[in-house]
Amino acid sequence: MVQVELIKASTVYLVLLMLLGCGNQASDQHNLDQQQSDQQHEVQFPYDYTINEDKDVIDLHGRVSNYMKLDDFIEGRTNTQRVVRYTIEGDPIYYQVTQRNDRIELRYDTTKDKFGSPNVTVYTCDTLQKDETDTALTYTLTGCDGEPMEINILTISRKL
Repeated sequence: MVQVELIKASTVYLVLLMLLGCGNQASDQHNLDQQQSDQQHEVQFPYDYTINEDKDVIDLHGRVSNYMKLDDFIEGRTNTQRVVRYTIEGDPIYYQVTQRNDRIELRYDTTKDKFGSPNVTVYTCDTLQKDETDTALTYTLTGCDGEPMEINILTISRKL
Protein backbone atom coordinates (compact mmCIF):
# COMPACT_ATOMS: atom_id res chain seq x y z
CA MET A 1 0.00 0.00 0.00
CA VAL A 2 2.82 2.40 0.87
CA GLN A 3 4.53 1.47 -2.37
CA VAL A 4 1.38 2.34 -4.41
CA GLU A 5 1.13 5.72 -2.66
CA LEU A 6 4.82 6.35 -3.35
CA ILE A 7 4.32 5.54 -7.06
CA LYS A 8 1.29 7.87 -7.23
CA ALA A 9 3.21 10.69 -5.55
CA SER A 10 6.19 10.16 -7.86
CA THR A 11 3.93 10.19 -10.91
CA VAL A 12 2.27 13.44 -9.80
CA TYR A 13 5.70 14.96 -9.15
CA LEU A 14 6.98 13.96 -12.61
CA VAL A 15 3.85 15.31 -14.32
CA LEU A 16 4.27 18.64 -12.49
CA LEU A 17 7.93 18.84 -13.53
CA MET A 18 7.00 18.16 -17.15
CA LEU A 19 4.29 20.83 -17.07
CA LEU A 20 6.66 23.38 -15.57
CA GLY A 21 9.27 22.57 -18.19
CA CYS A 22 6.74 22.96 -21.00
CA GLY A 23 5.52 26.23 -19.53
CA ASN A 24 9.03 27.68 -19.47
CA GLN A 25 9.67 26.42 -22.98
CA ALA A 26 6.44 28.04 -24.19
CA SER A 27 7.36 31.28 -22.43
CA ASP A 28 10.83 31.26 -23.99
CA GLN A 29 9.31 30.60 -27.42
CA HIS A 30 6.83 33.45 -26.90
CA ASN A 31 9.69 35.83 -26.03
CA LEU A 32 11.64 34.72 -29.11
CA ASP A 33 8.55 35.13 -31.31
CA GLN A 34 7.98 38.61 -29.86
CA GLN A 35 11.60 39.65 -30.55
CA GLN A 36 11.35 38.38 -34.13
CA SER A 37 8.02 40.15 -34.56
CA ASP A 38 9.52 43.40 -33.26
CA GLN A 39 12.43 43.08 -35.69
CA GLN A 40 10.07 42.33 -38.58
CA HIS A 41 7.91 45.26 -37.51
CA GLU A 42 10.87 47.61 -37.84
CA VAL A 43 11.73 46.13 -41.23
CA GLN A 44 8.12 46.20 -42.45
CA PHE A 45 7.60 49.79 -41.41
CA PRO A 46 10.87 51.67 -41.96
CA TYR A 47 10.25 55.03 -40.40
CA ASP A 48 12.43 57.98 -39.48
CA TYR A 49 11.87 58.55 -35.76
CA THR A 50 14.22 61.55 -35.68
CA ILE A 51 12.25 64.51 -34.38
CA ASN A 52 12.74 67.64 -36.46
CA GLU A 53 12.00 70.75 -34.38
CA ASP A 54 11.67 72.86 -37.54
CA LYS A 55 9.29 70.58 -39.45
CA ASP A 56 7.32 68.57 -36.87
CA VAL A 57 4.43 69.91 -34.84
CA ILE A 58 5.52 69.16 -31.27
CA ASP A 59 3.22 68.94 -28.25
CA LEU A 60 5.33 68.70 -25.11
CA HIS A 61 2.79 68.61 -22.29
CA GLY A 62 0.77 71.52 -23.64
CA ARG A 63 3.69 73.56 -24.98
CA VAL A 64 3.05 73.35 -28.70
CA SER A 65 5.40 74.47 -31.46
CA ASN A 66 4.82 74.71 -35.22
CA TYR A 67 1.06 74.09 -35.02
CA MET A 68 0.61 76.43 -38.03
CA LYS A 69 2.07 73.64 -40.16
CA LEU A 70 -1.25 71.84 -39.72
CA ASP A 71 -2.92 74.88 -41.30
CA ASP A 72 -0.52 74.51 -44.25
CA PHE A 73 -1.63 70.88 -44.55
CA ILE A 74 -5.32 71.80 -44.41
CA GLU A 75 -4.80 74.49 -47.08
CA GLY A 76 -2.97 72.01 -49.34
CA ARG A 77 0.40 73.72 -49.17
CA THR A 78 1.96 70.46 -47.95
CA ASN A 79 0.83 66.89 -48.52
CA THR A 80 2.22 65.40 -45.31
CA GLN A 81 2.68 66.57 -41.74
CA ARG A 82 3.77 64.88 -38.55
CA VAL A 83 2.61 65.72 -35.03
CA VAL A 84 4.69 64.41 -32.13
CA ARG A 85 2.89 64.34 -28.80
CA TYR A 86 4.70 63.29 -25.64
CA THR A 87 3.30 61.05 -22.92
CA ILE A 88 3.53 62.02 -19.26
CA GLU A 89 6.62 59.80 -19.01
CA GLY A 90 8.25 61.65 -21.92
CA ASP A 91 7.82 59.09 -24.71
CA PRO A 92 6.83 60.30 -28.20
CA ILE A 93 3.60 59.28 -29.93
CA TYR A 94 3.62 59.98 -33.68
CA TYR A 95 0.63 61.16 -35.74
CA GLN A 96 1.53 61.49 -39.40
CA VAL A 97 -1.13 62.76 -41.78
CA THR A 98 -0.65 62.30 -45.52
CA GLN A 99 -2.91 63.38 -48.37
CA ARG A 100 -3.81 60.32 -50.46
CA ASN A 101 -6.05 61.15 -53.43
CA ASP A 102 -9.15 62.76 -51.92
CA ARG A 103 -8.63 61.31 -48.43
CA ILE A 104 -6.23 61.67 -45.54
CA GLU A 105 -4.19 58.78 -44.19
CA LEU A 106 -3.20 58.88 -40.52
CA ARG A 107 -0.27 56.78 -39.35
CA TYR A 108 -0.67 56.52 -35.57
CA ASP A 109 2.56 55.13 -34.10
CA THR A 110 3.06 54.20 -30.44
CA THR A 111 6.16 52.03 -30.92
CA LYS A 112 8.38 54.36 -28.88
CA ASP A 113 6.00 54.49 -25.90
CA LYS A 114 7.77 52.35 -23.28
CA PHE A 115 4.68 52.11 -21.07
CA GLY A 116 2.08 51.49 -23.79
CA SER A 117 1.52 48.83 -26.39
CA PRO A 118 3.83 49.26 -29.39
CA ASN A 119 1.57 49.52 -32.43
CA VAL A 120 1.33 51.25 -35.77
CA THR A 121 -2.25 51.81 -36.86
CA VAL A 122 -3.29 53.38 -40.14
CA TYR A 123 -6.63 55.16 -40.51
CA THR A 124 -8.18 56.71 -43.60
CA CYS A 125 -10.29 59.83 -43.04
CA ASP A 126 -12.17 62.43 -45.08
CA THR A 127 -10.97 65.73 -43.63
CA LEU A 128 -8.77 67.43 -41.07
CA GLN A 129 -10.83 70.10 -39.37
CA LYS A 130 -9.63 73.04 -37.33
CA ASP A 131 -11.97 74.25 -34.60
CA GLU A 132 -11.26 77.48 -32.70
CA THR A 133 -13.05 78.48 -29.52
CA ASP A 134 -12.25 80.90 -26.73
CA THR A 135 -10.73 78.06 -24.71
CA ALA A 136 -9.03 75.80 -27.26
CA LEU A 137 -7.73 75.25 -30.78
CA THR A 138 -8.44 71.70 -31.93
CA TYR A 139 -7.39 69.69 -35.00
CA THR A 140 -9.60 66.65 -35.59
CA LEU A 141 -9.74 64.08 -38.37
CA THR A 142 -13.35 63.34 -39.32
CA GLY A 143 -15.07 60.74 -41.46
CA CYS A 144 -12.58 58.05 -40.54
CA ASP A 145 -13.13 54.47 -41.66
CA GLY A 146 -13.95 52.08 -38.83
CA GLU A 147 -13.75 53.15 -35.22
CA PRO A 148 -13.26 55.85 -34.08
CA MET A 149 -15.01 58.01 -36.65
CA GLU A 150 -13.21 61.14 -35.35
CA ILE A 151 -9.60 61.34 -34.16
CA ASN A 152 -8.22 64.32 -32.26
CA ILE A 153 -4.61 64.83 -33.26
CA LEU A 154 -3.93 68.08 -31.42
CA THR A 155 -5.62 70.33 -28.88
CA ILE A 156 -4.07 73.59 -27.73
CA SER A 157 -5.65 75.03 -24.59
CA ARG A 158 -6.03 78.77 -24.44
CA LYS A 159 -5.67 80.44 -21.09
CA LEU A 160 -8.36 82.96 -20.29
